[in-house]
Amino acid sequence: MIASMESLKHKLRSHLDDTVRAELEQAVMQGRSQRGHHTELGLMCEQASLMSLAFSEFQLALRDDRDDPVAAVHLAQHYRERGDVDRALGLLQRLVDRSPDEPDWLAMYVEILVEEQAQPRAEQAIERAAQAGLNADVAQRLRSLLRPPSDSTTREPTTPAAEDSFPLPSEADCIRFHTLFSGREGVYARQWTKRDGHGGYSPVHEPLTPAVIRNHLLGTYTLGVYPVRLDGTATFFALDLDIDKGALQRARGDHAFAETLRQSLQQEGPRLLKVLGDLGFEPLFENSGYKGRHFWVFLQQRRQRPHCTSWDVCSCPGRLLSSRLICIWSSSPNRLD
Repeated sequence: MIASMESLKHKLRSHLDDTVRAELEQAVMQGRSQRGHHTELGLMCEQASLMSLAFSEFQLALRDDRDDPVAAVHLAQHYRERGDVDRALGLLQRLVDRSPDEPDWLAMYVEILVEEQAQPRAEQAIERAAQAGLNADVAQRLRSLLRPPSDSTTREPTTPAAEDSFPLPSEADCIRFHTLFSGREGVYARQWTKRDGHGGYSPVHEPLTPAVIRNHLLGTYTLGVYPVRLDGTATFFALDLDIDKGALQRARGDHAFAETLRQSLQQEGPRLLKVLGDLGFEPLFENSGYKGRHFWVFLQQRRQRPHCTSWDVCSCPGRLLSSRLICIWSSSPNRLD
């Protein structure tokens, strides 16, 4: 079993594909009746985006060893994403009782308590952790979660670190985000990255929930959605404006050329906004970093028969920029590419 585990770990690191996932699923099924290795298998399943299997493996790990902290914290996260807050809090309560000054466990525990409007319990946990040696900056950051964001009369002066932080997404934020980016039912994508820097997205065959979205907004992991729904409709599309890869490479050693790219991007962005506006859309503009811009368009109602394609809509001199229309609509029943 140990030899096969090491082989699977190597395959997951080097080349994750459907064959490796099938091999991992087989290993999980064969080990269900055995004791041991369930935490390792759970972590491997998470790496392979096999979340349902990971969930059950962490449960089995705690069956074998109820004090396994790795299995407990991962299972708590799974319960949280599934909306089972009571079970998540129960696991985290045991972890925090055992190690009150462990910052990651405490942070998740406090976040859930604040979401559940249980600030007094959260405050008690922070004070206990501070007495046990919790870093003062971490304690202060957690205490800031207890203050209502609209309470400007009691808010303490912000420090530079606090000014640079982002507000935590509320439940309403997550539900709104879920509504705007609703896509294919019963599946979403999750990003993965290898140690050599290569990465991609793999499908997770589970419903996309506001709890999952919250972790995406918090940066716990990066998600994607498949815009075309099962009935062949979509509720949004996006325009992706990027600097050509060859131009990006040249800009790294040529400051004058890099400035030309920056100016070209600044000029092209407003032009595409105007094009979309002339077509009757009200796009949401997003700066995707130095290399590009995103233009999101949310539709008031679902549109039938979307035809997704890569369509060059850029006429920038010198081909410095490339633009792809991710989703356009056609009146003919074209197949989905």
